[in-house]
Amino acid sequence: MAPDLTPHALDDGDVLYATPTRAYRSLLHGTVRAIQVLAVALLVITGGAAIWALVASERSDGALFAVVMVIPALGSLLLLALTPRILRTLHRTVFVVTTEGLTLTPLHEPSRHVPWDDVDHLAQEESSRLRGALVVATTDGERISATGTGPASAISFAPLPALLAPNGRDAPAPHAAAHAALDLYRSGAFHR
Repeated sequence: MAPDLTPHALDDGDVLYATPTRAYRSLLHGTVRAIQVLAVALLVITGGAAIWALVASERSDGALFAVVMVIPALGSLLLLALTPRILRTLHRTVFVVTTEGLTLTPLHEPSRHVPWDDVDHLAQEESSRLRGALVVATTDGERISATGTGPASAISFAPLPALLAPNGRDAPAPHAAAHAALDLYRSGAFHR
């Protein structure tokens, strides 16, 4: 059974925007299944070839071939063992905008909720690791960078379709959604 990759808000507000998107979650599930099928196929092929080489050949080159075939088989087993961790890492980037605040995932930290009352302003990260990611500046001076809201990279694992605005040139969708919701909150559109 595949794990639930639906982003969940850490508050009870109405969800206005969430990433990863449904299309990205489907793509991620399909990719992981394909990796698993390929790993199992490689394991069966290399394992079978290694066994055949040991049984059918009485010469030392058959034994050498069997040893060489064990390496991809072990790699396949390692890939199968790491698949759940890879999936968790790829899905770790949760960003949800609700009528009550933001649920975001700082780099190397668990997801957390920031209520609209605690948001001083929103900005973009300037550091090289998360350049372009949404930064939530709180009223007490804390700056929280939201993983998965900047350009897709090896660090953010962010889904590209969720990052780009409809025309691909404006602010990334998570930024636009957060700014719009903050403006609505400050105008009194959400119940306080």
